[in-house]
Amino acid sequence: MTDSDKYRANARYCLREADKAAHPNDKQSWIDMAETWLGMIPPAQRTPEETYEHAVRHQSTQHGSSKTRH
Repeated sequence: MTDSDKYRANARYCLREADKAAHPNDKQSWIDMAETWLGMIPPAQRTPEETYEHAVRHQSTQHGSSKTRH
């Protein structure tokens, strides 16, 4: 098993735990951990789906803070 396979397995575990979480904050923490594990996979070893999901997750972090009053 490669490191990337281990990272994927850990991410799947986190997502299963997120599905079982009763509290929204706990669920989000498990999802965040899953994303961290998947982010550790070198880009050249990512599946097309992982590459897409990584790009989508990080697209929103490229924006500066909003100056608009809501």
